[in-house]
Formats: sequence, C-alpha cells, structure tokens
Amino acid sequence: MALVHRGLKSVLGLTTALMTLVSVDAVAQSDKDYWRWFEVEVLVFKQTITDQSGETFPLTIQPIAVNQSRDLLTSYHSLQNRRLRSALPVCEPLSDNQWQIDIACQYENEDQWIPITGNPFAPVHALSELSNTDVVIDGPGGDIQTASQPFLMPKDVLELTPVSEELERKGQGKPLLHMAWRQPVFKRGESRKFRLYGGKNYSETFFYNGFPR
Repeated sequence: MALVHRGLKSVLGLTTALMTLVSVDAVAQSDKDYWRWFEVEVLVFKQTITDQSGETFPLTIQPIAVNQSRDLLTSYHSLQNRRLRSALPVCEPLSDNQWQIDIACQYENEDQWIPITGNPFAPVHALSELSNTDVVIDGPGGDIQTASQPFLMPKDVLELTPVSEELERKGQGKPLLHMAWRQPVFKRGESRKFRLYGGKNYSETFFYNGFPR
C-alpha cells in the first residue's frame, strides 16, 4: 500500500524556498503498490527589506539548465489560460472590408492550430500571454494508488500559508510562488529535477541576461 511522507525544512536566501522534505531509508520496489510517495511544498518569495547579509552575485548570467527536468507548471498555466479563453465569445467571421479583429474573442478550434512563423493569426504560446503567473497553485490533486507520475496538489493542503501571510504582513517578503506536489521517491542519491518559475513575465522587456530589449 502506497504511503505519503511529509516533513518541513526551511531554506533562506535572496529568493527563498521553504520545502517539505523527509528522508527515506527503504528502497522502493519496482511494484507501484510499494512506491514511497513524498509530498513537497515550496514557498518562494522576494525579500522586500534591505539585504544585510553582504551576499553578492556574479554579473555573468549562466542559463539555468532545464533539460531533463520535470515541469508541472506549464501544463497548469496552459490549462488555466485555455479555460479563460473558452469563456470568450466566438469571433465573428471577417468580411472583405473588415480587417479589425476583436481580441476579446476566440476562434473555433484555435487550440489545435499549428503555429506558423510570421502568421499574425496563429495562437501564441500560452505562457507568453501571461503577464503574471498565479502565486498560489491550485492543482487538481491525484490518487497515489493509481498515479504513475508526480502531480500537483490543491491549495487546501498548503501548510506554509500562515508563513506567507506573515512575511507579507510584516513587509519582509513578497510571495512569488506557493505550491505543493506529490512524487514517488525510490532511493537515496536518485534525485529528479523539477522546474519551478513564478512572478512577473519580463520576457517582452528584458533579455535572459537582464539587459533591456
């Protein structure tokens, strides 16, 4: 029978993550019924007070390697964005003398369109449409008895909400991302990367290295 393990560990920095982690000694068997499941909770926030630590960062920006990392957020934001778009009315067909497009509408089956470079009518990537990501991720949840991969948990399981609220109330930090997920863990030293991101989308105004476009 699958079990879920939960603990708490805090890590502080310029951008701070608070995670729920525990260690496991037993090696999971290949049978999915004996998988060890962990619930991980992460709270990332930006410090809003003067940093007195004297910590410095190099000017040269090294791109973060995201290959072979698991991304639970892109599908979440894409789904949320699709739900918002589905609530829009269907766009009226264009006439020969009409070239003005109402952007507050949706085209039929536009989610199935194939983007073509230079096509102004092709749908853009869902993430590029987001000016800000959700701070609190409200995942669909799942059943560890049947799940075969990690899944996002709903917001009602989050235990660090009082910490987030206190940081903001005292003016010490601005929450950027708060989420939880469940994942199977098999043995020590066999870690899996997870790609996390959140906050304001600066891709239209800044390059990756921080210089303005």
